[in-house]
Amino acid sequence: MKENRSVPITFRIYADSLQILKEHADREDLSSNTLLNKILKRWISFELSIQPLNPIILPSNLFAGLLDTVSDEDWEILKQQLIPEVVKSLFSLIYDTSRPEELFKHLEFMSKYSGWFSLQVFKNNGITNIVKLILKHNHGIKWSLFLKEYLQDIIKTYYRNLPISFESNEEYVLFTVRATEQLSLSKLSYSSDNSRSMS
Repeated sequence: MKENRSVPITFRIYADSLQILKEHADREDLSSNTLLNKILKRWISFELSIQPLNPIILPSNLFAGLLDTVSDEDWEILKQQLIPEVVKSLFSLIYDTSRPEELFKHLEFMSKYSGWFSLQVFKNNGITNIVKLILKHNHGIKWSLFLKEYLQDIIKTYYRNLPISFESNEEYVLFTVRATEQLSLSKLSYSSDNSRSMS
């Protein structure tokens, strides 16, 4: 079955929930059916996977403020404790770790749903075996270091031979990927909102 193939189904929904759904659909200029599919996609693709982490929702400015209050030493300890657990819950239990392209699928989902970063993908028109990916955010250098080490942990654990180089500052993490026998960059698919071209 194709992933995007729709199938007819009948189910009951609470009247107040339906009213809220219709109001939000009108504001976003969507049909109720389209909005409901987006909600279900988010819940199935993201919400289910983070439940083992017992997440809480924080305003981004509060999150950034909390990061600022943590000392560099304490943040290093937290990263060492948290990253393996987060990798297990968000990546290794969900994706096929034998396929390197699953890492990029994971990044697209996280960009859409988590609030961790906004993903941009740059393809070099002249060099087909290189792709640059930027994880942009506004949470400061500590968050960049967390994202960088989170990705490095995934790569070290599952894709040790994947040629990736990293750069980072307080606003983004950039990594450059080269094609290998195991990873064909031409087969990777990104949404048009994320994909850019390099001159």
